[in-house]
Amino acid sequence: MKHTRLPLIAAQLGVAALIASIGIAAPAYADSETSQLVANPTTYIDHSGVVHYQFDPVELPGAIVRVDAGTSTDGSCQFTGTGSGSAKDAPTIEVGSELTFDPATCTRQIAVGKYELSNAPASVLATLNIPKGMITDSVIDTAASAQAALSNWYGMMNARVQDPIGIHVSETEAEHTWNSGGVVSHHNRWGWYSPTGWSRTSSSTLNTSIATNTRGTFQNIIFCNPFAATYTNHSRTEFRGYTSGLWDWGYTMSKSGDCAELLSYHYSVIAP
Repeated sequence: MKHTRLPLIAAQLGVAALIASIGIAAPAYADSETSQLVANPTTYIDHSGVVHYQFDPVELPGAIVRVDAGTSTDGSCQFTGTGSGSAKDAPTIEVGSELTFDPATCTRQIAVGKYELSNAPASVLATLNIPKGMITDSVIDTAASAQAALSNWYGMMNARVQDPIGIHVSETEAEHTWNSGGVVSHHNRWGWYSPTGWSRTSSSTLNTSIATNTRGTFQNIIFCNPFAATYTNHSRTEFRGYTSGLWDWGYTMSKSGDCAELLSYHYSVIAP
C-alpha cells in the first residue's frame, strides 16, 4: 500500500472529518461460509454499530474468513491469535486482516491467507514493509554462529494496528532464529507512526531459550478528539521454536479510548 499522501490527508481531514467523509456503505465482506471475498473500499460503521474495515481481496488472494470472539476488559476488546506447526515443510507466510468488528459483542471477522514464502504474492510480502515516516526501535540478541551440521530455522511474528486509511500506526515484531542444538537468536522490534501523532509509551521483551516475545503500548492524543487519547496495547507478539523443529506463535492486542473501534488488527507470520 502506498502511503505518500496519507500524512497530508490525515493532517487536512483529521479522523473526525474522515469519519464524516466515509459515511455509510453497503457491506462488502464475504459470508464466513465462503472464501469469495469482495472489495470494501472504505472503512465505515453500519446502522447496527458494526465496523467494516477497508479491504482489498486482490492483496490477499484465496483468503478464508474466520469468526473470532474476543475478551472484554475495562472498556476494551482484546483479541488473541495463535498457530503452530513443524519445520518439515517449506517456509510459509500467513497474513490476517480484520474485516469487521462488533463492539457490542466483542466479535470480529478476519480474512486469513497462507502461502509458500517462495511463491507469495508481492502484495502479501508488502505487509511487512515499514511505512515511510514510521519511527522504529529494535533490540538484537545474536547467539554464536549456527553450526552447519545442525538444522537451523527462522520464524517471525508481526502484529500491527492500522487506522481507517490503512496506515500501520503501531506494530510489534519478534524474529526468532534457532537450531536443533539449542542455539537461539532474538530480534525484537517496535514501530509507531509519529506523523499522525502516535507515540510509544512502554516497551519490554520476554525472550527465553525457546521464545522471542515483543511487547509495547502506544497512544495518540489527537487521533479522534484533541482532549482524549486513543491507546493500543501489544501485550504479546511471540514466536517460539523447539529443538525438535516444532514451532508456535501467538499475539494479543487490545485498543481503547476515543474512536478506538476504527482501528483494525492485522498480522503476518513467517514460519519454517
